Amino acid sequence: MKKHQDNFEAPFDGIVELDNVLPPWWLALFIITILWSMVYLEGYHLFKAWDLQEEEYQTEMKLAEKQAALAAQKQDGSKAPKAGELPSDPESLAMGKEIYAKNCASCHAQAGEGLIGPNLTDRFWIHGGSDEAIIKVIQDGVLEKGMLPWKQTLKPREILAVSGFIRSLQDTNPPNAKEAQGEEYNP
Repeated sequence: MKKHQDNFEAPFDGIVELDNVLPPWWLALFIITILWSMVYLEGYHLFKAWDLQEEEYQTEMKLAEKQAALAAQKQDGSKAPKAGELPSDPESLAMGKEIYAKNCASCHAQAGEGLIGPNLTDRFWIHGGSDEAIIKVIQDGVLEKGMLPWKQTLKPREILAVSGFIRSLQDTNPPNAKEAQGEEYNP
């Protein structure tokens, strides 16, 4: 083997590996990484001082469920609307009319005669004319027809009021009513 000028023996190809000192920033980063890994291992796995990712997710999901339950309890009339409970008192109908004018009239017209949406004043219904069917359509919407679900926006009491108002529009025969669509419903 050849002798290199610094008294190192060079291999047959002449390449010499020198024993250089590591830069201080690299050495500090390496030591910090080793120390952090020890803290992480002990904190998360050995002593269980902190939750692992899956446990933290489960904790957050339970908290979100509790918050949703509290929000549902705070809602006015927190029970879900049911068939046969459509209000017909003047106060509920007035509230239903106000909500209808704000949210529904753009598609069903002010008097329910139908514009983009179907006529609500006749006895013909596309998705059923029972109280339960009316409530379901308002709650869940009909996305393929362009009607939004209102259960996230309206409280159950408001859905009942709008449903009662829509029921009160039946047989009012407004001018320029859209032609009948769907099947006739006779209770």
